[in-house]
Amino acid sequence: MAKLNLDNKSYNIPERLTVDQWCAAMSYDFTDPKFYPQIVAQVTGAPIQLLAKAKEEALVLAISLIVSKLNERRELKTLTLDSLLFGEFVDMDVWLNLGTPQHLQEMVTVLGLKTKWADEATWAVDKFSEYRMYIYRQYKLLFGINDLDLESNDHTDMQRLDLARSWYRVIVNLAGDNVLNIDKVTEEPLKKILNFMALQKERALEEEQKRLEQKRKYDLQRRSR
Repeated sequence: MAKLNLDNKSYNIPERLTVDQWCAAMSYDFTDPKFYPQIVAQVTGAPIQLLAKAKEEALVLAISLIVSKLNERRELKTLTLDSLLFGEFVDMDVWLNLGTPQHLQEMVTVLGLKTKWADEATWAVDKFSEYRMYIYRQYKLLFGINDLDLESNDHTDMQRLDLARSWYRVIVNLAGDNVLNIDKVTEEPLKKILNFMALQKERALEEEQKRLEQKRKYDLQRRSR
């Protein structure tokens, strides 16, 4: 276990970070050295007053070790994604877009993760991100997106908030504009809801195609008179 020595006292840099430690550290800007004391304090428990007086070399070394810990991943064998409910997928999708550092604790809860360790929690979030891409590819006609959309991460804050609003509109529509039905919708299995939505869209497209065909025939008949 790495140690940071300050004022004749040692402070440990843990072998593994907890979810709380990970979130606390990630709430700061690692590109700005002025936050190094706060980051190190969150992970080691060392007093800010001492860290503010610490040598730059010591802080840089501590930060490099902490960054290494933040990026560690460890498989969590209890993770299951195929049983996700529709509402759980929506929550995860929105939080992932808004930022894992800000919402890791909520993600741990919604995924039902029985762990306090950040390396397992972030591994699970990475797996959800892969699963999310799989779902979007499977239902890309439903969502009206293409592979370029799926690969793009260039989203503004407003677009990220629009995702949450879009999902809520979908839920309200499925609930028949009845607030009492919203929980019923979100508690249904994910693929059950997506298959239902896909069928609805297919029928709507067929009806639109029929309407356009009838209009085309009508226009031809009118011009032939």
